[in-house]
Amino acid sequence: MIVELTKQVRRLRTRLGLGAMVALPAVLAFVFWLGRDQGPPNAPQDIFALATQSGLNFAAAALEAMGMFFLVVVVSLFAGEPVAGEANWGTLRYLLVRPVPRARLLRDKLVVAALLGTAAVVLVPLAAMAAGTIAFGWGRLQIPFGSLSVGQALIKLAIGTGYEVLSLSAIATLAFMLSTMTSAPAGPVAIAVGAAIVSQILDAIPSLGSVAKWLPTHYWGAWTELLSRTPQSGDMVRGMLAQVPYVVVFGLVAWLWFQRKDVLS
Repeated sequence: MIVELTKQVRRLRTRLGLGAMVALPAVLAFVFWLGRDQGPPNAPQDIFALATQSGLNFAAAALEAMGMFFLVVVVSLFAGEPVAGEANWGTLRYLLVRPVPRARLLRDKLVVAALLGTAAVVLVPLAAMAAGTIAFGWGRLQIPFGSLSVGQALIKLAIGTGYEVLSLSAIATLAFMLSTMTSAPAGPVAIAVGAAIVSQILDAIPSLGSVAKWLPTHYWGAWTELLSRTPQSGDMVRGMLAQVPYVVVFGLVAWLWFQRKDVLS
């Protein structure tokens, strides 16, 4: 696993992906700083309207904003490229000739992909907090109808970051499953990102009713309920449970497919 982690960390796409998770919050902070005095006087006090109140506020806003698309792309990249990339370069057959058990190879690549995806998510609030503090100063986390102390805010942001990691698990496992089925690395990434977009579109259709609750993206952003006047965690629990069937099915299919895949011809 250490060898796989070292190899993936040295990859240019890994450095670019993680670097983007640091650079994008800085760019967003600059944009928010330019427009900090241009909002309407009676704007609704939501997580984005309060983003310029402090570095903690900006970290919360950046985590929510980037979780809907940019993190999806990067996490899908880390999960959808490892197996397909090896097949594309022709090195997958050599890894299995050593011999390396297929189950172990798949496990190592999945764990490393999960670690890199987690690192990408964690970098967002950290980078946003640093950039937001430079742009807007340090202070309490302002929320509608009040504020949270620095300690409370850091705990809630840590919980929100962990929730973002778990809420992306279904899309990441889909990308990983597709990676075992093809030798074109771009395909799994594109399909996983497309699936996330389609799921969000379907979630916005009222006629789906309760069916929408089982879409993998339905409870994305549920962690922001921790920042309300009466914090709730019910949707977060439901959001984590909604990921389980997708992760189990996609993971099982990936394992079965890879066990039977002809990679030595």
